[in-house]
Order: sequence, then structure tokens, then C-alpha cells
Amino acid sequence: MVRYTLAYLRTFFGSLVDPQVRPYLVAAANLLAVGTIFYSLIEGWAPLDAAYFCVITLATIGYGDLVPVTQLGKLFTMLYVIAGLGVISAFIGAITRVSVERAQQSPRQHLFRRHGDHDSSHSPETSPMSHTNPEGSGQEEH
Repeated sequence: MVRYTLAYLRTFFGSLVDPQVRPYLVAAANLLAVGTIFYSLIEGWAPLDAAYFCVITLATIGYGDLVPVTQLGKLFTMLYVIAGLGVISAFIGAITRVSVERAQQSPRQHLFRRHGDHDSSHSPETSPMSHTNPEGSGQEEH
């Protein structure tokens, strides 16, 4: 299980530096920065609270512990959620697409097999059909 998790994290973080993902990463980071600055200035929240609100809102969790109270803050939040969900969805889609492409390009590895164990049940040497006679009776030749 640990190997699988590490392989997944390696693929995920490796995809973040991919040129196809970078524009979406920059857009998501800018979105969080703009939201953090806005809520800090308009709602008077500490930067950490503002960043926390942005992440919780865009993740559609919405604990309700922080709520905009100004009219401008409420209006901004409505637009922020609509635009933000599109940006975050595109970001997740790009990461998924690149991760799948990387997984398809690399040779298939058996993550749960212990090093040195070999499953020979599928090798051509041990297959009963690989030693059949030309008449096709299914009996092995000796």
C-alpha cells in the first residue's frame, strides 16, 4: 500500500511541473492569491484566515466558520466561486490527463509483487497450449 501511495504521489507531483499543467497551476495560484488579498483587505481577515476561506470555498467544503459580511465581499464570493470552480476543475483535469498519459507511457509495473517474485503462470514456456501437436488435439508433445 505504501508503494502504491508513493507511486501515486510521484506521478501527481511530477505532473505539476509538466508544461501542459503549468498554466492551470499558475491560474489556480493566482486565484488563491487574489482571493486572499481581497478578503484580507475588504473583510479585514488575517491572511491565513483569508487563504483558508478561499481553499475551503473552492473545495466546496464550506464549514461556515468564516463568512463574508460586507456587500462587496458577498458579491465577490459569488463570482469567485463560479470562476474558481472552473479554474480548479480545469487544473484537476490537466493533472489527471498528464498523469494518465505518463502512466500509459511507462511500462506496467506490479506494485504489490515482492522484489524477486516471478509469476511464471503466464510465461509461454509453461503454457499448455505452447506445446501442442500440429493436429490441435490439445495434448502435449513429449
